[in-house]
Amino acid sequence: MQDFIQYIYSAFERIADFSDQQKIILLGLICGLLIAIFLYPLLRILVTLLHEFGHALAAKITFGKVYRIHLNHDSSGLTQTSGGGRSFFVLLMGYPMPLLFFWLSL
Repeated sequence: MQDFIQYIYSAFERIADFSDQQKIILLGLICGLLIAIFLYPLLRILVTLLHEFGHALAAKITFGKVYRIHLNHDSSGLTQTSGGGRSFFVLLMGYPMPLLFFWLSL
């Protein structure tokens, strides 16, 4: 335990020697990590919703019908569709949809 405390103390001493720019970068990394940890459950549901929406959108674009989008508690989901001329397109469209959504929101 004493070694661990000494290691932490030496880490803080090294951080004290950082330039202001390095301290800002370190603070940004720590804040980003904390945000990712605490928002991860919400982000998992949002990504699943966007993924399933991608399937539904592709079905509608190919003149298919969307019956339901179901999200589970374990962050999995299911989109029930029928029709549409390009079922392979409907299948693949779920994967890029979260990325497209976040790219368009920038």
